[in-house]
Amino acid sequence: MVKQTILTVLILYGTTNMAETVMADLLATEQFGYSTGTTLAGNGAATDLGWDSSWTAVSIASNQTITADSLDYPEIAQSGNRVTCVSAGRSTRLLDVSSSGSFADAGLVDSGGMIGADNTTVYLSFLQNFTSTPSSSARYAAFELNAGSAADGNRALIIGIDDTWSANYSECYGIGSAINGIHDSFDEAATTGVSLMVVKIAFGAGNADTVSVYRNPESLADESLCTVDATLSGDFSFDRVQLARFYPSTGGPAHEIDAIRFGTTWGAVVPEPSSVTLSAMVLLMLVGMGMRRMYR
Repeated sequence: MVKQTILTVLILYGTTNMAETVMADLLATEQFGYSTGTTLAGNGAATDLGWDSSWTAVSIASNQTITADSLDYPEIAQSGNRVTCVSAGRSTRLLDVSSSGSFADAGLVDSGGMIGADNTTVYLSFLQNFTSTPSSSARYAAFELNAGSAADGNRALIIGIDDTWSANYSECYGIGSAINGIHDSFDEAATTGVSLMVVKIAFGAGNADTVSVYRNPESLADESLCTVDATLSGDFSFDRVQLARFYPSTGGPAHEIDAIRFGTTWGAVVPEPSSVTLSAMVLLMLVGMGMRRMYR
């Protein structure tokens, strides 16, 4: 029994320290825990960790609304709701790049007030879903990182569907950049179903940055075990997040986004089961061991 108690204490101590480390590395998070049925625009506050504004409509606010329940992805516990983008519309939210904000504290803000200081790395993750399989008539549905303004030409990073990338529809699902005029495909057409996108941006000297995107990574715990599904090189400095969908006026799937996280490590944006969950697992294991002893 003494050995079991020591084991329990050690595991609980380790999982608590792991959780504290993950929280320290987390820079911003968005779980969309707003009232269902409300428009995305107007939700959120400048006081939220890592953010400097509420969500603002760039175009047609009524087409982006809060939908009940989080998107499901194996082994990742979620809370809050999700945002559903139907028909045409785009919303934007500024990140906190002030000298007292979490990104500046991590050394990520450059002299121009953008997240992109030389020789630093930022991680980002989010869940993305299309409510039905997009057809060749799909035009644009993406998670965006913009620099300086919400203008199309200021899209530093685009993750999703853009039919301007290729005449071959299967090459229109991937990542791109309007600022750099480049794109890279996931080598398959978009389908319905939730995808976990994990993004690593390594900022190099002289805007020699590298973006690596892992779509549904093979491991949630170990980055080294995961395959990069798309990559780009160029200038990827940014200061805001945008969610967009532009399809024909009728038809086409809704574009859903959930669980946005920014951090300085893989573990901060791809959380493993929480320390509470792990602790419960340990306690259940010990109870099971005790029950087996009682019935021997």
